Amino acid sequence: MFGARTLRLRATTLRGIGVTVLEQDFRLRPGSLEDNAPSLVAAMETELSGLAQTSGSCELVLSVPTPRGTAAPLADVAAPSRSAAPTASP
Repeated sequence: MFGARTLRLRATTLRGIGVTVLEQDFRLRPGSLEDNAPSLVAAMETELSGLAQTSGSCELVLSVPTPRGTAAPLADVAAPSRSAAPTASP
């Protein structure tokens, strides 16, 4: 486990089905995420408005980038389970 010092914002137009208009890392100040929230929101909205986008018109995805040198976990593949048994046709 590692401590996050940045958050990555990816904004995609048309609420997620358009093009990615912003993918940027935002540094966190020391303290809790709650303490950082007002300045993060302001910085993210400033970047979006500079691109003539609003947060309401885009899908916004926040993620925590892994620090350099962090070992990647093994790949994991999950398939949806099918609970209903197949039915036979007459």
